[in-house]
Amino acid sequence: MLLLNQKYEFKTQNSISYEMEIYESGVLGLGIGMLPPIWKNLIMRNLYIIGLITFFIWSCNSVNNDKNQQFKNNDSFSKNSNNELTTQIEEPVIESNIEIIDTIKNHQLGTYRIGDTIVKVINKLKSKYIIQYDSISQNEENTSYLYYYLVSDHKNLKLFKLYAYHTGKFKNCIIMIEVLSKRFITNRGIKIGDKVSDLKKKYTITEADFNYEDGLWLFAKEFSGGFRLDFNEKGIKNFDYENPKPDNIPEQIRINGIMIH
Repeated sequence: MLLLNQKYEFKTQNSISYEMEIYESGVLGLGIGMLPPIWKNLIMRNLYIIGLITFFIWSCNSVNNDKNQQFKNNDSFSKNSNNELTTQIEEPVIESNIEIIDTIKNHQLGTYRIGDTIVKVINKLKSKYIIQYDSISQNEENTSYLYYYLVSDHKNLKLFKLYAYHTGKFKNCIIMIEVLSKRFITNRGIKIGDKVSDLKKKYTITEADFNYEDGLWLFAKEFSGGFRLDFNEKGIKNFDYENPKPDNIPEQIRINGIMIH
């Protein structure tokens, strides 16, 4: 048996001896080893050169493959990043028919403010609410000068009133908004149905006023308007409604109206 990586000596018919080295490659080593030394050296040198060229070509292909893969990865990352960026900057879909009017603020009910042209506001509201017009005040010439629109939902629940003048500097502009429903809440959390005790926790009461036409009202330092009280509520005794003071208003009396000025 021939051993690998060992040298062997052979003699030809001409009694010329040659060395043979068996390499790990087996048959290839056996073939080269049987050649004369000069041929053997030439072939080995060429094989070495061929091996270098093969290694160089393989290295170049490997680098190109790596670059191509990196380019594909970068291109994929760029596409994903662009998709993510596009997703991030998409504008939200807004339902233009929805209006938020549930918050009571100073001089404002939702998006409707004191000073707005009343006809424009009514035109926005009439497609979703029931609108009723009325005139409530008259001057010495017996002509109306103050009027309002009552806004109700389709279940005939009264929501609020918008007041305006027929004449004068603020003609046909909203001068007052009277809130009639507990669905509207102030920015401090007060609504119709809350008690005076609730009101005092959220606002500083500065004035109380009463007249037989408008009723009993409380006014707060932090609010541009007033809170009407249900002074006919049962169970309230020994209270002078005609001469109210902020400190002596029974705390169990409930709010039944909010006026925005």
